[in-house]
Amino acid sequence: MGVVVSGEEAHAEAASMIAEVPAFAPGIILFSETLSGFPEVEKARTDLDLLRNAVGMNAALHVAYGNLKLFEGKSSDADKSYSEAITLDPQFGPAYYAQAILYSLGKDTNKANAAFSMAVEKAINDKSQIQLNWADYLLRSGDIEKAKLLA
Repeated sequence: MGVVVSGEEAHAEAASMIAEVPAFAPGIILFSETLSGFPEVEKARTDLDLLRNAVGMNAALHVAYGNLKLFEGKSSDADKSYSEAITLDPQFGPAYYAQAILYSLGKDTNKANAAFSMAVEKAINDKSQIQLNWADYLLRSGDIEKAKLLA
């Protein structure tokens, strides 16, 4: 059984991961996913800018910037950032997963399913969690038969 932590603790842990290994993709993405409120977005953007200056732009940073844009309600800008991550590194599964979440929020079933499929295909670890989230999306959108195939 995993340890449950608050968003603030997860954000601090992500910042610690980045401090130790600045180009650590999971830490960069977790950092952008664990903001506890809108006022933190600008600080997080500044921190990501500093990180980009230190390690250069990479797919994880594109996803992180996209997550900040999504947090701000700028869906099309978020999609552009996720697409830039995929262009930079077509094998980067988290970019497809971020797009899948974005498209599922926008109720774009075809794009969401395509992005979930690519996220599963490109995932290095934990494909089961992506498939579970995909099945959940399919159930919520009424596609029970397709959800059964993923379960």
